[in-house]
Amino acid sequence: MKLRLNIAELFSQWSFLSKKQSTPIYLQPAWPFLLGLFAIVPLACVYLFLVSNMGAIAQVEKEISALEVRSKLSKKAYQRRVDFKNHYAGSDKEYVPNHLEKLHFLSIERALLHQIKEHPAFRDFAPLQIGTKGFFQLNKQLGFTRESSRSKFGFTESIYRQEKPVFGSFSDLAYLLSWTEGVIVDSAWPNACRPQLVVTEFHLDKQKILGEKEVFSLSCNLLHRDVDICTD
Repeated sequence: MKLRLNIAELFSQWSFLSKKQSTPIYLQPAWPFLLGLFAIVPLACVYLFLVSNMGAIAQVEKEISALEVRSKLSKKAYQRRVDFKNHYAGSDKEYVPNHLEKLHFLSIERALLHQIKEHPAFRDFAPLQIGTKGFFQLNKQLGFTRESSRSKFGFTESIYRQEKPVFGSFSDLAYLLSWTEGVIVDSAWPNACRPQLVVTEFHLDKQKILGEKEVFSLSCNLLHRDVDICTD
């Protein structure tokens, strides 16, 4: 009797399970599918948003990088202006007429020839008097014309053009180079009042005037830049 009951019970459980498995899929609960859908939709929206705005994000990053570069360049340019103003704060705004045009070239040679000319032994020596006449007529002093000026960022720039060639020795050229470029040349030292000078044109020719003595013909143009207003 007990065995029959167990068999009947097992049969009833198998019948219940078979009915449960044979339930159509469209009659099964839908909540697992809906939960999965609700989890995927936000992620898909975020992905689509990022993909659609990828170009705009890249452009923003590019603009930020460009701003950083411009900021660094602006800081460097500002620091260069500050350094320039500090370096040339005491420069002479009229440096060209007050200093360069006061240089006298061939002064040693001129003094020596003058002594020879005036010596009693050569005072009436015509070849010497005639030969040295051309030397004493040479232009031995610089002369410039200021052609244009402009002011910007607290600086003044002027263009100076040499009026006519000047004649000088190697020692004279050393002084001129030292006083324009701000460097030590031979025994010539830079002038403390020098502003920033840039040689824009330069012509140099060797002349045969005093025999073996080196004499040069020089012409140049200059860009004169100095501090206009000493502000940061």
